[in-house]
Amino acid sequence: FVSANAVADQINLKNGDIITGEIVKLDSNKLVVKTNYAGELKIIFSEVLNLASEKPIHIATVNGDKSYGSITINNNEMMTNAVKESKQ
Repeated sequence: FVSANAVADQINLKNGDIITGEIVKLDSNKLVVKTNYAGELKIIFSEVLNLASEKPIHIATVNGDKSYGSITINNNEMMTNAVKESKQ
């Protein structure tokens, strides 16, 4: 049985594991994913092989810039439609 709301972000790890859920936070060191089966998982970002977000997420870069948008990472190549957030 698959629900109509079954769309989720997908994260492929270097060890072969596949995690589905909602990406809550992404920064230079870690990725936080909320799952229905394990709550929030914190993943060391260097262990991520590929990921794809279905919904826009907040993205923080090493230099402090913050953006909001969907993101895809494939073998360390990032593609995003993120819009930079204004600093207040």
